[in-house]
Amino acid sequence: MSVPRSGKSCWFSYSGEVKLYLDNSFLNRFFDDPALGTNKLERDILLRVLDQAHTGDIQLVNSSVIEFENARNPFPQRKQFVEQVMKSAPIFRSYTEDAAGRVKELVDICKLSLYDARHVAVAEAAQVDFFLTCDYDLVKKYQGTLNVMTPITFANNYEQHDEKS
Repeated sequence: MSVPRSGKSCWFSYSGEVKLYLDNSFLNRFFDDPALGTNKLERDILLRVLDQAHTGDIQLVNSSVIEFENARNPFPQRKQFVEQVMKSAPIFRSYTEDAAGRVKELVDICKLSLYDARHVAVAEAAQVDFFLTCDYDLVKKYQGTLNVMTPITFANNYEQHDEKS
């Protein structure tokens, strides 16, 4: 399915469905101060992603890792928002023994935190097209086959992808 572009109000469009893994840093961007840095732009991209997930143009991937981390969120409003968003995700991946093995590699080789490594390992197993995070350190450290990027890079990537098609 092709999503038409409509000027500056649409940052990305593409042909076909795409599977996205949104880590908790991006899912919680909705609540961050829009006056700071790129928060407002990343929040707007999150809302656009969620809109396209609602229409079926994007498939969100939920995981036991997202749920585990979200369950420990001390902010009830943020916790409920993430639960609601991920409840509609058509794909769910559990944390498996294979993922645990990959986590060890990611921690040892890429020096990722345990939480980040768990997210990445599950996203790799789900064979997502893009892993979106507001954790710039994760983007820099990750070495692998997964497309790990910031929301802004993702939005720009789609704009370029559409122009090439």
